[in-house]
Amino acid sequence: MNNGHRVPVYHAGRVAAEEEDVFLESLVHDIRYAFRGIRRSPLFALSVAATIGLGLGVLGSGFTVVNGLLLKPIDLPNPYELHALSWDTASVRRHGFRLEDYRALHEEAAPFSGLAAGIDAAVMHEGTLMVGRLVTGDYFQLLGARAEIGRTLIPGDAPAPGGNAVAVLSSGAWRSRFGSDPAIVGKRVRLGRETFDIVGVMPRGFGLTDDVQANFWVPLTMGRAFEVRDPWSDSAAATLEVVVRLRESATPTQMRTWFDAWLRQRFPAGSDDAPTAVHIDSRATRALWNPATLTMFVLIVSSFGMVLLVACANVTNLVLARGFGRQREIAVRLSLGGRRRRVVRQLVIESLVLAGPAVLVGVAITYAAARAIPALIVATFPIGVIPLADLLAPIVPDARVLGVLCVAAVAASVFVSLAPALRVTSANLVRASRGEAALNVGRSHLRTGLVALQIGACALFLVCATGLITESRRLARPNATLNHELVSDVRVAPRLRDGVATRLAADPSVEHVAAVWRPPMTGELASIRVVTSTRVEQTAGFMVVSPEYFPLFDVRLLQGRVFTKQEADEGAAVVVVSAATARTLWPGADPIGQTLELRQDTPTFQRRPTYTSVRVVGVAEDVASGLIFDGVDETCVYFATGFGAPDEMSLLVRGRGDTASVKSAVTAAVAAIDPDAAFQFLTLREMLGAQVWVFRMISTVASTLGAIGLALAFSGTYAVVAFLVTARTREFGIRLALGGTLAQIVSGIVGEMLRTGSVGLVAGVTLAFALVRFISGATPIVQPFGPRPYLIGGVVVLLATATAALLPSLRAGRIDPSAALRVE
Repeated sequence: MNNGHRVPVYHAGRVAAEEEDVFLESLVHDIRYAFRGIRRSPLFALSVAATIGLGLGVLGSGFTVVNGLLLKPIDLPNPYELHALSWDTASVRRHGFRLEDYRALHEEAAPFSGLAAGIDAAVMHEGTLMVGRLVTGDYFQLLGARAEIGRTLIPGDAPAPGGNAVAVLSSGAWRSRFGSDPAIVGKRVRLGRETFDIVGVMPRGFGLTDDVQANFWVPLTMGRAFEVRDPWSDSAAATLEVVVRLRESATPTQMRTWFDAWLRQRFPAGSDDAPTAVHIDSRATRALWNPATLTMFVLIVSSFGMVLLVACANVTNLVLARGFGRQREIAVRLSLGGRRRRVVRQLVIESLVLAGPAVLVGVAITYAAARAIPALIVATFPIGVIPLADLLAPIVPDARVLGVLCVAAVAASVFVSLAPALRVTSANLVRASRGEAALNVGRSHLRTGLVALQIGACALFLVCATGLITESRRLARPNATLNHELVSDVRVAPRLRDGVATRLAADPSVEHVAAVWRPPMTGELASIRVVTSTRVEQTAGFMVVSPEYFPLFDVRLLQGRVFTKQEADEGAAVVVVSAATARTLWPGADPIGQTLELRQDTPTFQRRPTYTSVRVVGVAEDVASGLIFDGVDETCVYFATGFGAPDEMSLLVRGRGDTASVKSAVTAAVAAIDPDAAFQFLTLREMLGAQVWVFRMISTVASTLGAIGLALAFSGTYAVVAFLVTARTREFGIRLALGGTLAQIVSGIVGEMLRTGSVGLVAGVTLAFALVRFISGATPIVQPFGPRPYLIGGVVVLLATATAALLPSLRAGRIDPSAALRVE
């Protein structure tokens, strides 16, 4: 009985092994046959590898950006354990920690193994701004970071307020400000009001997202040396940003639950700091995971991936045309007993063999783009104080990018070969073996669909590119009612603002100085609910400005007056409203002397005036105060403030000449009051240029994708028509012999392609319209396009399709009817 059981098992194993050997042998044979086919048709192989490689390179370029910012973890031990803690209250978003909160959290038995805290600081160093971080002594220990030169900060560096004055430099600051001095460790550098000993230099690209812009790190205990709210001396300063490292057994969900309970116990309901939402944000990647970034990155990958899809459609038509030319060969193989599945596998393997060269082309394009794009961004971005070089440092292809390219190459190879293989192996064997056309080459739903796909994707790219270019040109010419050309935004500490403003007002190179909560055209216009005396309730935009704001921007007063300096300094409850606001709230009535109640019970996280009621004293002309793409304000209420107010504000300075003289005046004014005080100086032209730059970057990318898509669609249509002319030589010869004209043949071919193109064009334009509407609904940055981009995109696509069809179809005129009739 036992022997009877062993024999079948033995034979089954031997049969399986023999079948495996046969399969491997046939697979090797198919690969060899594929290489022989490549040697026989090198031009075809080169075209397939180059086209798919181009699509892979474009996809790889886009995915490299996504990978570097959102997927690739930062270079720290176990980065996915690092999370930032914060919470929302009824009036504050992302509430920070006070020193006593941090200490209390430090003493808890919690799901984290350690925590550290820090705040941003800024100093002037040799006339330029340096941004740094004040961190607790265990900050680098928590991150597990090591210095490139010297050492990092350690807990012993922060024993007590005013303790050790030591600092660690960033790689960028070491290179740009200290000339890559190899003996930098041990040198003394003035930062703020103290001289610090340099103890180390961090490697390039080090740290969390908050660390990328930092030029230096110093102990938190040295806060008094900088213009910050020192948590040691100001117990109410809720400015600390806390980072924790979770225990190996803990999850973010467990941490969120624990942190929420801890907050509610520490800040009971009804207190100003009571939590309404808790945030446990991963710091494992450069970009934060949120709906906005995910939407943006999905759009990037989808757009770049569509180019690969268009390339695949192009190659599929090439493979289909080549398959029609091999009908006799395939028919003979099938007639001799070859199984259809085996033949299909052979054709797919032929394409898979070309995946290797395609990946090489794609990798080369990806690496070239990874080097060129960051350099181009750094060179063209209008604001030089942002450390883009360090931010973009991790955006280089890695194993994940290479893996995606390999998988995409295999998928593309199967995609471009499977449908044509199934198509050509379904031919009539008898007719194919005699050399006759066993398939109708003139009518193919597959080929028609592929051409329509290419044209539709091309139309989508061109419409978006044209619309974005038009929008960026419009944004480059912001509303002329605000004369911003010579205006600069100056940020100084509140204690210095009044003195600096007084000195600047007396400087001959300065024409006007004003204070404002937020410079116009650099952010969304804040809003507040207002109620008139007639109980009309309206959401209105608002600005908080000093009286000098109106002459600084040449904003004309249409009625009444602006608030006086005394009213501004005292924070009097008086306002100036825009003309549009007056028409909306008091149609047909005089707005001067009217009162407005302010609704403070509306939940909001934005800063807003604390008045309960204000009186209108003037009406100003309508201008654009929000983002430059928002246009003229629908409503705007101007509240009064003075230079001495404790609020965070900007000084707007209009110069009489160039901005260099204004910056010199600001430097002198600040130095006269506090030589160690830091200030930030940006021109409004630079700030607006950054907004325009984003649009130009997006429009440039869209234009590049549109150009590539147009080239692929053109070449694909050209190849299809050229194949049809060759395959239908006998048909065209008969038609010419029977009295047909070249114009009839050409118009028929071009008309067929235009009909196919029209289907793709309608689909592409429709998709572009829906995509633009979706994006404009999700963000105010992109506005719905007018008819011009759709018209231009459609015309360009139709002209390209007609040209691509016309050129090869003219070859029909060279057909000799007598020779064509003899073709078998």
